[in-house]
Amino acid sequence: MKILLIGLVDYTKVSGGVIHQSALANNMLLAGHSVALLAPATGEFENLRGAVRACLVPTPSMRRLGLPASLETFFQVPEILRQVRKNRPDAIYLRNNLFTCVIGMLGRVFNIPVITEHNSWQAIERLYIGRARQFAFIESYLQALDCKLSTACRTVTAGIRDLLIDSGCNGSSITVIGNGADPETFRPLARESALAKWALDPALRYVGFIGSLIPWHGVHHAIDAMRAISKRCPNVRLLIFGDGPERGRLEQLMRHHALEGRVRFFGSIKLADANEAINCFDIAIAPFSRQLYEKVGVATIKLGDYMAAGRPLVASDLPGLRELGSTGWPVLVPPDNPDELAHGIERLINDPAELVRRGTAGRAAAEGPLSWQAITARVVTLIEDTIRTSKA
Repeated sequence: MKILLIGLVDYTKVSGGVIHQSALANNMLLAGHSVALLAPATGEFENLRGAVRACLVPTPSMRRLGLPASLETFFQVPEILRQVRKNRPDAIYLRNNLFTCVIGMLGRVFNIPVITEHNSWQAIERLYIGRARQFAFIESYLQALDCKLSTACRTVTAGIRDLLIDSGCNGSSITVIGNGADPETFRPLARESALAKWALDPALRYVGFIGSLIPWHGVHHAIDAMRAISKRCPNVRLLIFGDGPERGRLEQLMRHHALEGRVRFFGSIKLADANEAINCFDIAIAPFSRQLYEKVGVATIKLGDYMAAGRPLVASDLPGLRELGSTGWPVLVPPDNPDELAHGIERLINDPAELVRRGTAGRAAAEGPLSWQAITARVVTLIEDTIRTSKA
């Protein structure tokens, strides 16, 4: 099967999108399919790993000119047309963005099935950070239009599926397939060697977060929780890997609570270093906010990374995380509640046997039904079914 894979992921940065799209493409190649990956040429593709590097087709990037990344969809159109003429893909698989409805239109013109993947609900994110409500309406309309113009859609949570249906989309064309874990890139390491990489004291215990520092990831709740944890468990430290618009506010909060010696920011790191960073965590955390995720659901890539590295997890009790409870991996606590987050961390960090048991359960899930290999197989089945149905 020939698959044209399209996205606006910036491979010069470490992000969930980079890990997600690379994993899908590489596992499609391993399964014997032909893949062409279209991605904006934002710089060196240093974080694109595996066999898919040979399948990369760079497209023009507008980010260097300070223009919105979503406009790059239009600059991908000439290359899409060239791929259609030259290779005639069996299907186009793309990651939803503001203007990807244009690609759905092209699929209809050339009679090529288009499967669109929806990873978020952009309008809710916009409202969460206080952006203009009229733009949120436009984003909701365009996201629903993308789904309506596509032959089929994949959503990573049931919440996104429900939002699309509420917006008038046909539920029978939408399949929920969550995100996965990469048990080869992310794997358990010896604690001492991981800590040595970052010059951390092995006598201390570490709670950690890796990812974008944005409001709905709830890292401010972790810093608030550290105020209580530091009194009852003085040997515990909070490690924060990643960057984003919230970093200044988070550092200010750390200073406000006089936690300078107990909370450490590492900033952005290379993808090649992410596994060693995660292996520093005795406990990984996902203190996500109810306001965004209660309706949309959680399917962030960092969960798979924590899982594959065998890190026990303390996380908000929200859709998407709640379903992982059956694996025996996460400890779930009420969202937006620093006191409950602190208690969850303390109970787990004071029970070494439970730490091991939950970490082992996470690794087992990452090697089995939640691996990217298993998730990609389900995505490929969706693509095959969509091709077959479109020909009927």
